[in-house]
Amino acid sequence: MSHIDPPVSKLKLSLQGIITLLSFASAFPFIQMAVQGGLSASGLSALRYDLAALFFLPFCFNRKYLPEKKDLPRIFICTFLGISCYSFLLNYGERSVSASATSLIVCASPVFSAFLGAFFLNEKLTLFAWIGSFIALSGVAIVCFSHGEITADNFSGPLIVLTAALCTGGYTVLQRPIVKRYGSLRTLGYFTILSAFFLLPFLPSGLSELQHSPLKTWLSLVELVLLPTLIGYGCWAAFCGEIGGAKAGIILYAIPPIVMILSILLEGEIPGKMTLIGGAIVLSGMAVTKMGKKH
Repeated sequence: MSHIDPPVSKLKLSLQGIITLLSFASAFPFIQMAVQGGLSASGLSALRYDLAALFFLPFCFNRKYLPEKKDLPRIFICTFLGISCYSFLLNYGERSVSASATSLIVCASPVFSAFLGAFFLNEKLTLFAWIGSFIALSGVAIVCFSHGEITADNFSGPLIVLTAALCTGGYTVLQRPIVKRYGSLRTLGYFTILSAFFLLPFLPSGLSELQHSPLKTWLSLVELVLLPTLIGYGCWAAFCGEIGGAKAGIILYAIPPIVMILSILLEGEIPGKMTLIGGAIVLSGMAVTKMGKKH
């Protein structure tokens, strides 16, 4: 039966990758539907992660799953920066920035990870990495300025999303030792439970907002809890475990095009010309960065 194993493994791996992409991409349009459907940025974050944390609570009652005390400060910082702050800023930014533009800005977060790793951890960047990073950032600038006339009101939304991308970039660098020690899935459990604690003060207002929200908002919340937060990250952890984080990360650059398709299907949102141009530059820059790693 061994001749069946390779195709089965490839099918399993393909399904994990597809589910990861669809789950992560779906977060952007569904966040927008939720915040435009009656939920505040803080309320949505609290509801999403407090509900998701319920699935990880059993780990809290088993000592063998608890992290070591020496890792707690890093876990606290990672959770606050990469989950609580990122989620709030992303939700707030999507009140005025399209889902497609948001995904393109966030797509450049590995650039911030590379810069932070270079400056704080003395990680070396190749010439291709530097060139690709600056190309990607120029694309991000075009996406940020694609919202019409450059005014404080028009630029505040993209700037907030850019700050969210910076948060997740820092989070990616800081979480590496934790993921290596505990694995992706356990690390996700730690971060989700702790983020639920951080966001708990906003839960009452979130529940109040949800009571007065339409069915569409309720369904958006359910989708955000089940797909991106639980199923998506679960498949992502398994996918990374099979082929490694570096190789797995390449598929994430397919998220913005999928977001655009989902936004058209769900909301009839068609990205503007400048958003498409900026997005193409962002993705091209990220491709150049990956070329550098090959060399």
